Amino acid sequence: MNENQVYEDYQVKETTEALESIRHKMYRTKIRDQNGVYYTSKTVNELLSAACGEGGSTLEKIRKAVSYILRSNQELPLPINTRKYIYCLPTCSPDHPDCIWIFYSHIQRLTILDKQTTLIHFKNNDTIIVPVSKYTIDEQFNRTKLILMSFSGGEKYA
Repeated sequence: MNENQVYEDYQVKETTEALESIRHKMYRTKIRDQNGVYYTSKTVNELLSAACGEGGSTLEKIRKAVSYILRSNQELPLPINTRKYIYCLPTCSPDHPDCIWIFYSHIQRLTILDKQTTLIHFKNNDTIIVPVSKYTIDEQFNRTKLILMSFSGGEKYA
């Protein structure tokens, strides 16, 4: 962890690429950002809740609205801050310890590594390997796109 930074006051923003829960005695989240990789003792849920508050709502209200639009309660993408076009999607159930939150606007393309492993390429050439199928990521990407269009009219990323 020496080449990476501890960033206790990190706030989700336009440069956030991914949030990943980790099992470490001091840190709970690995943050992939366009400016580097950071660690914090805050949970992914705490970071997302704070970001939703910054965006003018609560995590609970956002989940309820997204659930209504998608007619689903599972693996809901989140419009964190619609004014700044910050949307993220979970790779699996957010309750699962291996869930990684990927930020929609940074995804460039996907590469299949095997049936249940996908390499996500970000627009800045960073990559992340996620333990889910390309089909699952594609579905989550499409659900996020629908939410983006519902919340913001989709002018920027449609």
